[in-house]
Amino acid sequence: MPLTAASAILNPRLINFLKRRFNCVFLLQAPSGADDGQGGKATTWGWNGVAGGSLELLGAIYTLTGQEREAEGGPGVAMTHELLIAYIPGVLPTMRIQYGTRTFDINTVTDYGEQHLLLSLMCQEMYRK
Repeated sequence: MPLTAASAILNPRLINFLKRRFNCVFLLQAPSGADDGQGGKATTWGWNGVAGGSLELLGAIYTLTGQEREAEGGPGVAMTHELLIAYIPGVLPTMRIQYGTRTFDINTVTDYGEQHLLLSLMCQEMYRK
């Protein structure tokens, strides 16, 4: 069926699939440098220049791998995840995602099929025991 101006971009089955899968609320944050008062810069996280601010997104999370290793003088765990979100222009690997009390550093950003519908974020979550 050819697309016309009146055709829906997403069919109802795909919309229902996304409603079921996109059941996580993520907060997208970007880094910004702030003076630390001693001549250096401290990284603060926010959105659109607002410290502590964030952009709320719906998405899905999938755990891919996990490994336990020695980090920062103690045992730690590094987990990799794939997060799927609706397309937003300007998402960069320097940003991070918060999901509840968990924080994910974005490693790569992929636009599925270059259609500007879905973004796949390959992320790493690190925490100490």
